[in-house]
Amino acid sequence: MNKISTVLEKIIRFAVGVLLIVLSANVLLQILSREILHIQTVWTDEVARFSFIWMTMLGASLQVKKKSHFAVSLFSLKGTVRLLHSLLVYALMAVLMVVFIWFGYKYTIQGWSRYSTSSGIRMAWIFAAIPVGGLLMLFFIVELAIADIREARKPSISAKGGD
Repeated sequence: MNKISTVLEKIIRFAVGVLLIVLSANVLLQILSREILHIQTVWTDEVARFSFIWMTMLGASLQVKKKSHFAVSLFSLKGTVRLLHSLLVYALMAVLMVVFIWFGYKYTIQGWSRYSTSSGIRMAWIFAAIPVGGLLMLFFIVELAIADIREARKPSISAKGGD
């Protein structure tokens, strides 16, 4: 699972990087065409929006993998209580991702009959960011839960050299 996760992370990082370049270049083109050339490009707004949607969902999965997602810690937990707390949080996150995947899938299916106004592409390609992002986040949540369980199973060694 670790090898798959590492390869998946590299692919996602690359995709997010490409989407960031596309988004930035697109917004720059939009500004230059409107303000300097006085030409209105109708497709740049959609490209920026669609790139941002995909970049957000893919980037969110990377944040889950790195445990960089939003969290509030009120107590300092240790040992079994910490593990149980982490597993509860992962379970709640997994439930939310199942909801993302389910409704994102349904929304994507509806998108096959809808087309974007200026570029004419099927909206399903854009809506697919929701279930894809949800699947990636769910994968990384399961990976984190397994890693925490494995870490908890390791025998603890005291700081004084095994006393």
